[in-house]
Amino acid sequence: MELFVLSSLLIYHILYFHAPYNLLLDVWGNLIHPILFGGVIVSLAGTIIYFRDRKKTQKV
Repeated sequence: MELFVLSSLLIYHILYFHAPYNLLLDVWGNLIHPILFGGVIVSLAGTIIYFRDRKKTQKV
């Protein structure tokens, strides 16, 4: 699951950052893309850590 997300983000990054630029793509690449996907990655990591910790506490 995590590997799939990271690989799809890598493909997405290559397509968007190394495609021919126009103004909209430049704005998307520099402003929206890092904020949006940074938030997604942080929330995904937080969710995974939360559920792992919850499973550990349930066993004890």
